[in-house]
Amino acid sequence: MSEPQYEDYINSIRAEAWRRVKRNPLLDFDDLISAASIGFEKAKQSWDPTRNPNFNNHLYWKIGHCMWEVEQKCHPYLPLDEPESIQIADDKPSPFEETKFRVGLASLSKEALEVVYLVLESPGELVDWTIRWIRPSQSSIRTFLHSLGWKPKKIDQVFGEIKTMLKEL
Repeated sequence: MSEPQYEDYINSIRAEAWRRVKRNPLLDFDDLISAASIGFEKAKQSWDPTRNPNFNNHLYWKIGHCMWEVEQKCHPYLPLDEPESIQIADDKPSPFEETKFRVGLASLSKEALEVVYLVLESPGELVDWTIRWIRPSQSSIRTFLHSLGWKPKKIDQVFGEIKTMLKEL
């Protein structure tokens, strides 16, 4: 029997990650996929075909456990009911750092500036009012942009542009 390949299971892994994100919108899809990759490697290492010939079952439990660990760590959010819990950093950027950032922003395309605005302003569309938490994660912003009709290729291009600008700072 050949060794299981990650590519053969990626669709199932993505489906499980989306199922968990739909159940708890505070979870980050990319974090779950990363955990699933670790779970896949653990499953490959610990699988004994003589004891359990069905790799799918073994994989399901390993990936489920790794994703569960991500869910347990999912608490870095700001509750909307407690504004006093938000702390402003004492360190303000120097005038030079602020100027560099403004120059970097000026170099971005219109679409990239929209994404920067989403991150900095957290519009109501990125807030889950049922659980009253804010988390403008990359995956929630991607989902929001996709709902506005943005194509995945354009979203990737814009995030790449922003990352490049930030690296140059």
